[in-house]
Amino acid sequence: MISIRSFKNTSTIAVLLFMTACSLNSVDSNTIHNTLSGNAKVAYKDEKGVILFSYDKSSQDSEAYSDWAEYLNEFSRHNNSNFSIQEITTTEKTAFNISPNQFTLFIKQGYPSYLYHGFIVEPQVYTAVKKKYMKQELSNMDKSFLPEELHSFRKE
Repeated sequence: MISIRSFKNTSTIAVLLFMTACSLNSVDSNTIHNTLSGNAKVAYKDEKGVILFSYDKSSQDSEAYSDWAEYLNEFSRHNNSNFSIQEITTTEKTAFNISPNQFTLFIKQGYPSYLYHGFIVEPQVYTAVKKKYMKQELSNMDKSFLPEELHSFRKE
């Protein structure tokens, strides 16, 4: 289980999602693998989902932050073997050319990558991406919760 609350003293945290406001270069799977660190690198190599997230420290007292932290922790508790969830590092953020402070990035080798702007306050977003990455059928409702696909991350 990941405890978002334990990150209160850091300025940036990451979970696998990207933002279209970023000017991302085309990133292939080798670049992603070589850039990721720690458990995220291992998970990506093992074809598991990776969630990188970041948030602005000044948001910690907001209701949106509380909801986001609760939903992320809940997802982590039930999906720990299928996803690596971790703070995005400065190196990863620089290499992927991500500039916003609050986002979630979802990555899995051979699948589309998704970026969610801001805090995820609908747990259905996690469910939709999980179903996509697990090759499960998505309902129209699930599809409506998929974040924006990043075309700059090439599937290989």
